[in-house]
Amino acid sequence: MRSKTSFFNKAVFLSNLRRFWPVWASCLMLWLILLPVSMAGQEYFNHNQIIAINLQVGIIVNAAYGIITAMAVYSFMYYPKSVSLWGSLPVKREADFASGWLSGIVMMIGTGLVTFLISLIYQLCSGSADVTKLLIWLAVNSMQAVFFYGLASLCAVLTGSLFVLPVIYVIFNLLVSVLYELIRTLLVILVYGFFTYDGEIYSSFSPIVKMFTWKLRESGSVYDGWAGMIIYCAVGIVMAIGALLLYRKRRLETASDVVAIKVLKPVLRFCMAFGCALVFGLIMYEIIIHEKGHTILLLVLMLIGAFVGYFVSEMLMKKSFRVFKRWPGFVVYAVIMSALVLGLGYDLFGLSTWTPKTEEVQSLSIGPDVDVELTDKADIAAVIDIHRRLIDKKDEAPSEVIMYTVLKYKLANGRTVTRHYPLYYDEGEYEGSDAQKLDSIVNKEVAEKLQQSGEINEKSITQCYVQWYDGSEYKSMEITSRQAYELYKNCILPDALESAVSLAFYRGRPTKDEYTTVYLEYKQREEDSVYYYKSLLVWLYDETSRTGAELEKLKTGLNN
Repeated sequence: MRSKTSFFNKAVFLSNLRRFWPVWASCLMLWLILLPVSMAGQEYFNHNQIIAINLQVGIIVNAAYGIITAMAVYSFMYYPKSVSLWGSLPVKREADFASGWLSGIVMMIGTGLVTFLISLIYQLCSGSADVTKLLIWLAVNSMQAVFFYGLASLCAVLTGSLFVLPVIYVIFNLLVSVLYELIRTLLVILVYGFFTYDGEIYSSFSPIVKMFTWKLRESGSVYDGWAGMIIYCAVGIVMAIGALLLYRKRRLETASDVVAIKVLKPVLRFCMAFGCALVFGLIMYEIIIHEKGHTILLLVLMLIGAFVGYFVSEMLMKKSFRVFKRWPGFVVYAVIMSALVLGLGYDLFGLSTWTPKTEEVQSLSIGPDVDVELTDKADIAAVIDIHRRLIDKKDEAPSEVIMYTVLKYKLANGRTVTRHYPLYYDEGEYEGSDAQKLDSIVNKEVAEKLQQSGEINEKSITQCYVQWYDGSEYKSMEITSRQAYELYKNCILPDALESAVSLAFYRGRPTKDEYTTVYLEYKQREEDSVYYYKSLLVWLYDETSRTGAELEKLKTGLNN
């Protein structure tokens, strides 16, 4: 009869709980301070707030104890003597690893369960128990523990060094978010006009970053991260299974090695070279010059960083300084990196000069000061023409007046492309400039949408201030809702359609002598009768406009 493979060994399980009691005891003490002790003497409302806060604090606690527990439970794998002794025991590897993993997860989830029970007993005794929120905390805390401990277990199998383990763990937790920011910065330097603020899309691959966006709503006991936490929990289990499969094939003699899995050694070289090239290159570039467009300097700095990263990784793996025989591998990497950097810097890929065809654009958003979405093809075509001229003028020296605009294209194929450009013109040459043309398009669109929505009316206006400079000092006055609405309806809207006033900020700040603004705040009703406040800032450049004439009347009335 064939013997069955056991995935559990009671002796290993209990031994870990006894040996590493300081780990789970310190975790339990921390949770008791954070939850039941913090609740003592607080009102019921504050209990709910404490639970909500600890859902966020729990991310840090579980992330920290995930790696601490893994370093304790799997510490035997990192020293030649202990791993040889462990390998000689009559315990199959499957049972060895699984029992260790179970003991660690029991330490983490068990401390949460004890904390939950003590907190519940305290609330029941104080007559203000909220079982739902405590159960939410327990469930979320347990799923966080499974994910972070699963990740730490996988990291533990990948290396043979106890000191490298926490480094890998931190890198895996933050890799995508940090890498996104580094690559984004690189592209901003090399690709003229490159701009993106879609980093939130990638935050899901950086667990700690993503988890902090999920919160418990105090009214209704609703946690908005259930789906994500369930996925992370499942991923944690999958990583634990992956760690088990790798551990079965892991060679015992890799104890104390930086990389315990042979096939991953070339990966480490590449990652170290790439990471050091980005980090060293970008930091030194910002220190030395802090300007865009110096491709060769950036390439040299990145090659220096890549050289350091490539050969330091080799030294760590070989445990020797005699590693420069690997130079052909670095040369191949350097050639590939040089081709990419030079291709981006000198626009061999056409990214800097890219503009879409009008028929390819579904909508076009313009910002950042006023978020306007254009759908009219004529307006889109006009902005694309401005876009082309801004690219053509990229090598011109900036003039006195500099503003910035963001163009965000939503294409018919589903892609979104964002660009960021300076808008500049000589003093006194605003008329006919690209800034004036863009200002006209944006103001017209904003005014038309405000007119159609009817969201600004006498009842919705909460306050309105007029500020101006009279030649010696700044002055301001507050006008009534009725006066503000009449000014808005009869003067500001028609003037905005004719670009006599600016609702967007592409013309540049007026000089002191012509400085006049109207700040109008109004409220909008959302679902469930909840109101939120919006504002409109109007810049006046033409004193002879409708708005200018009406404001003069109001100022005269104020002086009288």
